[in-house]
Amino acid sequence: MTEGTGSLRLSRPIVVRDTETTGAEISTDRVVQIALVKLHPDGRREEFESLVNPEMPIPLEAQAIHGISDEDVRFAPPFRRIAPEVLRFCAECDLAGFNLTRFDLPLLRTEFQRAVWRELREIPFGVTWSYRDVAARMGRPFAARAVGGANGRN
Repeated sequence: MTEGTGSLRLSRPIVVRDTETTGAEISTDRVVQIALVKLHPDGRREEFESLVNPEMPIPLEAQAIHGISDEDVRFAPPFRRIAPEVLRFCAECDLAGFNLTRFDLPLLRTEFQRAVWRELREIPFGVTWSYRDVAARMGRPFAARAVGGANGRN
């Protein structure tokens, strides 16, 4: 993506998100990195990125995919410490991302529930866009690593 929103016409901010995790099981695996890029209708861009201590060992299979080790996240905050900032960053925004509705949103909801927000039934996101939809509208291939993926640079 270039600066601003390029040819993407927005009526409200959109957050392109990517996460790296300990695995693919929504109920038991955890976030180890999260990257969020907020694109505003006026072209402004904001970014949020954090390594996350999953409070469990990162399996070697997951490390082989994203390259994040237990040592990398040893002093990183657990998800519950960054949850309020993530929620504020995404509030009132549409969301986009690869595999968003089948994996990332359910996993994030589980992480928020673990973060003591058990009463939270729906995270206040707007419309969800697949990463492929956004990439196709901008004429870009889709990508896979958190910051590069959220920025469309991978």
